[in-house]
Amino acid sequence: MLNLRIEYEELMAMDVEGIISSSHSIRLLNLYSKIFLNGAEPRSCATSQRSYYQILKSLSMEQVNRLDQKRTCQPNWVGLRYINGRHYSPDNITDEEALTLLKAGLLTDANFKKTPDGWRLGKVSETPATPKPKAKRTRTKKAS
Repeated sequence: MLNLRIEYEELMAMDVEGIISSSHSIRLLNLYSKIFLNGAEPRSCATSQRSYYQILKSLSMEQVNRLDQKRTCQPNWVGLRYINGRHYSPDNITDEEALTLLKAGLLTDANFKKTPDGWRLGKVSETPATPKPKAKRTRTKKAS
């Protein structure tokens, strides 16, 4: 399978009508799905495909370069995960997102085959905090 950036560049070099009327439409739908829908199935009608093409065409170079961002984390879940108001796909989650979710306690080491680089450095110390001693309560007599 081609990486996302190459796939993007090849599709954007084509005419939208040429894509829609050929087998390249599947490539367009797959690319749009991976980038914007976390792998969910997009609509496949011609109007939607034109819209997806225009949305993809409007991506900035920074966004295109992010498509092939190298990552070290390897999530072990399958499908989408809904975490704190957002869906995350094991195919699209970045190291930065994974680190943020790990630090917030929304994901754990058990959610990854391999945690992102830098996680051990940013992890809270393994030694448990010592509990504070409880203050003794004293009773006072009420004046009658």
